Amino acid sequence: MGVKISVIIPTYKPDYTLYECLDSLNNQSFDKNQFEILLILNGDRNPYEQEISNYISTSLLKINYFYCSEKGVSYARNFGIKVANGEYITFIDSDDWVSENYLDGLLKKTNNNQMALAELKYFNNNSKIFFNNYFTKLYDSLIPEKKYKHIYIKSYFSCPVGKLLPTYICRKTSFEKKFNYGEDGLFMFSIEPFLPLGIKSDDNVIYFRRCIETSLSHKPRKCFEIVKIHISLLIEYWKIYLKNITKYNFVFFMNRNMAIIKHIILGK
Repeated sequence: MGVKISVIIPTYKPDYTLYECLDSLNNQSFDKNQFEILLILNGDRNPYEQEISNYISTSLLKINYFYCSEKGVSYARNFGIKVANGEYITFIDSDDWVSENYLDGLLKKTNNNQMALAELKYFNNNSKIFFNNYFTKLYDSLIPEKKYKHIYIKSYFSCPVGKLLPTYICRKTSFEKKFNYGEDGLFMFSIEPFLPLGIKSDDNVIYFRRCIETSLSHKPRKCFEIVKIHISLLIEYWKIYLKNITKYNFVFFMNRNMAIIKHIILGK
């Protein structure tokens, strides 16, 4: 039986959260023979490589371990896309975890034209308290079985997690390595024309996202740095759009533009 899903997990200086993530995949209702885990370490090798090796040696999961010398999540994800054997790819951050029916639930409603959306539940790493955000509001507003154009689910295009993506579509582009902020949205925008519709997954298909104050996404940045990053992102969006102008939804594209311009104006 072939591999249906490749789970790409980049990790940098992993701790207990990686093993919580892997344990959640070990508990999947989906057949373990039908998915592989591509675990990509792209930070210091010691002592993490030995710890990963110890876990793999006792695990029933199909884990393929790789070391990527270039630091940065984009390098690791791009490598994972290149070596994936599955028909579909799902990205999971190493400090997050997923519900038991996550892979099975997403696959039931995903095809080459339709992207199933998992519920994203955010929780604070220190307090362990869940909190609502724009993803929560959007997911709650979606009607089961209704198919949505991307302009109505645009928040889900700000990050690559919480969904399955056809491998051949992921290979049409790559994560932009020169950015350490905004690269997720750029990647998702690049593949947007190739997945016409989105649909809500069944109940309890959940991606649990851990919010860590020391993570790169929470790193405080100076106003000048923020403006510079967003101007560079805006230029990249225009490059992608102008190269394939007939493929992209103009309203969706302009919505992205306005969001970036807002960040430039506010400097945050």
